[in-house]
Amino acid sequence: MTGINGVPGQPSGAGGFSHAVRTEPGEAGRNQPMRLTLLGGFGLLKGAEEVVLPLSAQRLVALLALRGRPLSRAYMAGVLWTEYSVKRSMAVLRTALWRANHAGVTVISTLGMRLHLAAGVEVDVRTLLEGGGAAPGDPARAADVIARSSWLDLSLDLLPDWYDDWLIDDRESVRQLRLRTGEPGRRPQPAGPSCGGDPGRAGRRTAGAAA
Repeated sequence: MTGINGVPGQPSGAGGFSHAVRTEPGEAGRNQPMRLTLLGGFGLLKGAEEVVLPLSAQRLVALLALRGRPLSRAYMAGVLWTEYSVKRSMAVLRTALWRANHAGVTVISTLGMRLHLAAGVEVDVRTLLEGGGAAPGDPARAADVIARSSWLDLSLDLLPDWYDDWLIDDRESVRQLRLRTGEPGRRPQPAGPSCGGDPGRAGRRTAGAAA
């Protein structure tokens, strides 16, 4: 399958951040809350400023955010870099972890040999799924829970420009939540230059650079 790492210059995705200035947070924003969006594309905000992460670090953060629990380094390396040997995938993970936490904020915390998303990072997908799950037998109430979080947009697809197989179940969860709440989905977009119109791209991954 084709992973997103190793695609130099690929944009990180919309994620509702077109208004944000692409800069590393300064001292004034140290105590600002962090918000991570995965619907519509990867985006990380610290207060009003966007935190720019390289693609390898984005994938690390996204996997932790979607699983919602501490994960072992070996598991993450195996999921994210299946085309590499165990030794190399662990080395790539260490580099990605270093890059994730050297963009002006600490996004990932360590717990022994496990990693987890730093405390206080609000994730759009988790907020939506937890809101929808709060009233599984009452779609109207679930939709109301979601509507109260104005920064969320369930009509957007989960990381639409990523072609990783580990996202399949998460995308299905978002789709099921749409059906339960009556939220309309987005129309499928035609393949752009980045896909080359190749329908088999989703089943392949290049062995490009991990950054």
